[in-house]
This record gives sequence, structure tokens and C-alpha cells, in this order.
Amino acid sequence: MKTLINAPVPVYPFKKITNPNVDVFIQHTNHWIDMDYHIFSTSAREKYKQMNIGTLAALCFPLVAPNSRIQPLVRWILWGIMLDDYYEPCSISELQDIRQRLIAILEGEQPKLWDNGIYWQAAALRDDLKALMPDHWMERFIVHQDTQLEGMILESPYKIAGCSPSLEDFIHIRELSVAIYPMLDLLEVQEGTALPDTIVMDPVVRRLARLATRMTAWLNDLYTLPKELLRDNDPFNLVLVLQRERQLSLEEAYGAALDIHNADLEEFLSLEASLPDFGAYSDAVRNYVRDMGLMLQGQQTWYEKHTTRYAPGGYVESEYKSR
Repeated sequence: MKTLINAPVPVYPFKKITNPNVDVFIQHTNHWIDMDYHIFSTSAREKYKQMNIGTLAALCFPLVAPNSRIQPLVRWILWGIMLDDYYEPCSISELQDIRQRLIAILEGEQPKLWDNGIYWQAAALRDDLKALMPDHWMERFIVHQDTQLEGMILESPYKIAGCSPSLEDFIHIRELSVAIYPMLDLLEVQEGTALPDTIVMDPVVRRLARLATRMTAWLNDLYTLPKELLRDNDPFNLVLVLQRERQLSLEEAYGAALDIHNADLEEFLSLEASLPDFGAYSDAVRNYVRDMGLMLQGQQTWYEKHTTRYAPGGYVESEYKSR
């Protein structure tokens, strides 16, 4: 999947690694698509299989080994995509109700018999993670997962109206809705090490996490631009926001978006090269930051080589209103 014709793309110095258990990742995703996501039509579920979401998980979590740790990572990637796609057209009030229910389930409430697979998969994800990670980590993960739902709520009025926020508001909302903060917590599941909250909240580590989140959003916006140009009511793309706010051509706005991404990358690499001493956790923090880079590279590899999600006819439009 390419961006604009002949347009440059981000270049990362991170290793390109695919988890050797990629077939297991794919089997998990295809099974859950068939068994738990019947809110999507048969044709939509087939499109999701063709998107190779299992391969995305194998690229973003290339070092995880035991199946007990593979399962929640694959489950979360698929669940996050289904959640965002299905509920995208919802109003603020609808999203607030969905947010309240999903967070309650992640905190321990059981889904109702009539709940759809998104709620049941949230419960399964919770159980997977609670079996692996301590309480303080679980509490942090839920707080971070809530940011995706908050971001969806903040996006809603703009998407319904088909208009763009200011660049400042866009950056804030995009940082939440891109759902990378919970994904960074899952890097600790990959490593089998739950970092203390004091380390995760360290200013340098927090800045690295924010930069990884921002770069993921900008990377997504660069690669999904062709799809979003075909959707008149989808204003949430850095290129389109820059084009409108700065009165640029599409090509100029694309270049400005790439410059923003590359400035974030330069700062990320500088901070990575000069990490503070975290004592007994120094190696764990270095691995955590390394894994952020592998995650970024994995996403780009997926966009470039492994998915039909953003190709013409490959995207699944929400079926929420029709079902």
C-alpha cells in the first residue's frame, strides 16, 4: 500500500522482524473474526481476513514467544480495530454509553448475554491479561485503553459534521484516538516484565511514549491518505488538517506532515541514545524503548507489504447503523 504517487515515506532505523509464530497470530485472528464478530456481515468478515491483521500483530510484537502471551496481544490488535471501525459513526451519547460499558467490563463486570462480540472479547482480553500481569499494570492499562474511547468521543462531532478541528485540537485528539498508549503497555506483556508506574511516568519515558504515539498517528495518516481522500466526511488526517489550516496544496501538506513525523523521530532517537540510569530496571527500559521502535517499523512494513485495508475496496465501512 503506497501513499501519494512518488511521495517519500518515513525511513526508520529500526530492525524489521516478523514473529516466527506468525501462523499462530493469523489463526487466532481468523478464528475470532468467524466466531465472535458476527456484528459484521459475512463479506465484511472476509475483508477483515484479507487485511492480514494477524500479520500486523506479528510485526508489532515480533519478540513474544509463549502462546499465553501471544493470545492477548493478537486479541487486542483485532479488538481495537473492530471497535474503532464499527462504532465510528456513533454520536457522542452513544459512544459515552459504549465507553462506560467497556471500561466496566475491563474492570471486572461480565457482559450481558445479548452483548455483541466486542464486549465479550473485552472480557476475554481482561481475563488473558489478569492471568499474566499484576494489578498495578492492569489499572494502568485500563486508564490508557480509556484514552482510545475518549479520542473517539472527541472525534465524533467533527466526523458527523465532516469538518476538521484546528491543528492544535487535532493533534491532541489524534494522540488519544490512535490507541497507542495501551499498545505500549502491551509491550511489557511481550517482555514479561511489568514496569513500575514510577518508571513509566518518568518524564523521559513519558516523552518517548508520546513521540511513539504521535509517529504512529502520522504514519497512519500518510499511508491512509488515498483512502481518506475518497471519504468526504473523514477530516481526521494530519495532511488534510495542514492543507486546510495553512492553505497548502495537497503535496505541500503531505511534505509538512512528513516533516512533523521526522522531527518526532529525530527527538525519539536522541532520547533513546541518552536514556537515564534506571538502576535495576535499566535493561528493561532499554528493551521497552527498543520495542517501541520495532512496533513502529512493524506497522510500516504492514502498510507497505501485507494489507489490503487501505487499497480501493479493501476497507470495511461501519455497519453499525444498518444492524
